[in-house]
Formats: sequence, structure tokens, C-alpha cells
Amino acid sequence: GSLPYSGFKLSPTEGGTEVTYVCFTDLRGSLPAWALRRVASEAPMILAGLRRFVHQLHATNFRRCPPLSPADLPPAPLLGPSIGKTVVNSPPWVVLSILRDPALRLESNVKLKRIAEVEQLGAFERIIYLEYVTVWPVVARDFCLKESLFAHDQDLYAVFHSQENPSCAAVATPGLV
Repeated sequence: GSLPYSGFKLSPTEGGTEVTYVCFTDLRGSLPAWALRRVASEAPMILAGLRRFVHQLHATNFRRCPPLSPADLPPAPLLGPSIGKTVVNSPPWVVLSILRDPALRLESNVKLKRIAEVEQLGAFERIIYLEYVTVWPVVARDFCLKESLFAHDQDLYAVFHSQENPSCAAVATPGLV
């Protein structure tokens, strides 16, 4: 598949973080409307899983997450319209740490089957490979993505888009397109 644009906006709130999820996905194929609705309905599940995981992590005092502030990141680009929001009881840097750490991200998203860091491009950019659990009738879903981190005011952003990279083929599961 192709991911023209996707991302998370993490905005501090009183006692937590508002998480906004944006996703524009091209599954590279002709699918009936009911199938597209089924795939699109996964956004609330992604947010619910992240929310549940952050709340569990909150009880352990964030020991697994290194601190990160907006001052540590470059300025943010604009994100498109949101497709989902939730509020979690942890600061934005904790949520961003979960999204960045492959093991934590796998724990927080039941739809994610595998994640691999392919190449570090700089302090705030890297190429990652994501493979998702298959949702019928979609045969396979995997993406080679450029992940970029940004900040604007007190908000943190994790932005993703499809990126061709020859190293992704080395980590991809055989047979996926």
C-alpha cells in the first residue's frame, strides 16, 4: 500500500494529552465501499489501543519512556483533517515515546504485526517498515515509511509518509506488496 500522509498530533491538556490521528491511505486497488469502511474503522481501534496502553504505562510512572519536549524538535508542518481523537492521562512526550519505540508501539496497537527501523536519517527522521494484520479482503498491508518528528508551540507531531527505500525489501515479509 501507499501512505501519502499520516500522523499524530499530541497536544498537552490539563492532566494529559489530546491525541489526534490523521491518515490518508491508498491501498492500491479497487475495493468495494464496505471494505473501505472496514479498513477506515480501524482508526478508533488504533486510538483506543494507544489510550489503553498509555493508561497502563501511566501506572508504572513512565519508566520506559525518555523525556522529550517541543524545544527538542524542529517546527511542524500543517496536518490535514483529523479522523480520530482521544485524551490520555500522560504527557505528550510519553505518547511520542510509545509511537517511536518498536516494542511499545507493537504492544499498543493490536493491528500492527511487525515494525522495523530500516534507516536513521537524522535525529528526528528515520525510515521504518510496518506490517499490519491482514483485514479481509485486503491481501496484505505493509508500508515503508519516512517518520518525521516536529513541534509547534506545545504540540508534538509524528508524521509519516510512504518512502521508497531499497532497504525495506530486506526486512519485508516475502510475498507482501
